[in-house]
Amino acid sequence: MSATGTLSNPKETRAGFEGSITLNRSDYGISYLPAVVGEEVSITLSIEAIRTDAKS
Repeated sequence: MSATGTLSNPKETRAGFEGSITLNRSDYGISYLPAVVGEEVSITLSIEAIRTDAKS
C-alpha cells in the first residue's frame, strides 16, 4: 500500500492510497472453475479517506 497524496482545506482533509496483490487460489484451497478464473487472482485497491474537522 502506498500513499498517493493528501489535500487539506478548512473543512476536511483527504488522503489517497493505492495497493495491489496477486494471490494463488490453490494456496487457499479454492479449486472451483479453474479454467474460467485461472490460478492467479490480482486484487487492486484505490482508497480515498476523508476526515472532516467537525466542531461540536
